[in-house]
Amino acid sequence: MSQNAVDKDSEAVAPEKRGGLGRQFHAVQIAALLNGLGTRCGQLAVAWWALAETGSATAFAAFVAIGVAAEVAARGLFGWFGDQYRPHRIIASCYLISASTMLVLALLYAAGAYHSYALAAGLALIGICSGVGDPLQTTVIRTLVPVHLVELAVRRRSVMMSTASLLGPVVAGVSLSLVHAGGTLVINTAAVCLSFFLVLTVSAPRPDAGPPREGSHLNAWYQGTRDGFRYLYAIKSEYHLALLALVVNLALYPLFGILIPALVHRSFPGSAWAVGVVEGGFAVGLVLGGLGVVSRVSKAVGRAGAIFSGFGLLGMGMVVSGAVAFFVPGNLALFVVVATISLTFAGVGLVLVNINASTVRALASPQSMRNRMMASAGFASGLASPVGSLFSGVFSDAWSEEVTMLGLGALILVAVAVASRSSHISRVMSLSDTDVVDAYQRLYPAASNKPTPAGPVDASP
Repeated sequence: MSQNAVDKDSEAVAPEKRGGLGRQFHAVQIAALLNGLGTRCGQLAVAWWALAETGSATAFAAFVAIGVAAEVAARGLFGWFGDQYRPHRIIASCYLISASTMLVLALLYAAGAYHSYALAAGLALIGICSGVGDPLQTTVIRTLVPVHLVELAVRRRSVMMSTASLLGPVVAGVSLSLVHAGGTLVINTAAVCLSFFLVLTVSAPRPDAGPPREGSHLNAWYQGTRDGFRYLYAIKSEYHLALLALVVNLALYPLFGILIPALVHRSFPGSAWAVGVVEGGFAVGLVLGGLGVVSRVSKAVGRAGAIFSGFGLLGMGMVVSGAVAFFVPGNLALFVVVATISLTFAGVGLVLVNINASTVRALASPQSMRNRMMASAGFASGLASPVGSLFSGVFSDAWSEEVTMLGLGALILVAVAVASRSSHISRVMSLSDTDVVDAYQRLYPAASNKPTPAGPVDASP
């Protein structure tokens, strides 16, 4: 394959970016970092406001769940827009809507007007914006950097998003303690506004969505969204990875949201700091993974080996954490040390999976389906989060949190053992950096037989 063919999606990359990732890439990702901090802290501030007004932990959990559910749904329902319109404009629109929503919520707080339906609608809107914008921040990488730098760009994005995960709870806690929910919403509105202005400095080409098709906007959206899920199913390597990720999310999401806090509350009352330390270890693992560990491991064992090793580290992290709590009950120091170390490795494992899978997805997917592939995969795996939360609570009441952690960790290991037998994952992940470009069109030609409906397109310069 010629270099011209390899770089066909990077023709708009400015010359100064040929030797590096460039200003526009960093503008998008710094904006994503600020938006991630702003929206997550804003969601927590609203939920905290609800807790202060109602005194109900159920209300707190419900408001958090609303934002998560809206985000997951938006990935599946609105991925088509990223393949149809200029991605940086959609990202900027999402930031503007999020900032405006948080400002309205801040004004409601200042006026002392607590309305549960207004808060729920605001959190849902912020969640939708996150669900639409997050896949695009990865999809747009292919148009902002040369092909040979895509993996580096995905690693750099991973570090920034991991930093947001690490700093988010700290920033939210400090802000809520100093300026309460209203001040936190104002600060986060400013952060998301800054993200909006950063993205306005970016110029990315309009996606090649194919020829326009007659019909309404609604019909074009419906068919385009349906084709996104059809394409995910047809690309068997992505479909198998999505199933594996669904099992992992089934276990991982409730680990930090339910199991560890509940375990500490029951076994070590008065030691809430332990939750922050243990979960902080996972966040540190996310940062370490993006700082070079992934590159070294992937070169040593290949992308397929890195992905399965990463999932294995996740499962083992949960098994070890549950085992130390089960077999040595009541020992706070031992639990904190062992769980923090094991979950740090689990964090590295998650980055091993995400960077390798996202890099291949960005390079192998055709331009007309790239964002839908990102969004559909995220939607499919994200569906497990609310289900996992529900069942983890039921199992914890029946068997205890530590046994539930052991069982869910073992479930991940079993799923990895089954998925490692997938010839589709092994074949795609074993491709060279050159051969992986647009590989899905070559390896799965039947998936692209049906033209993607386009509908109205953004043809402005």
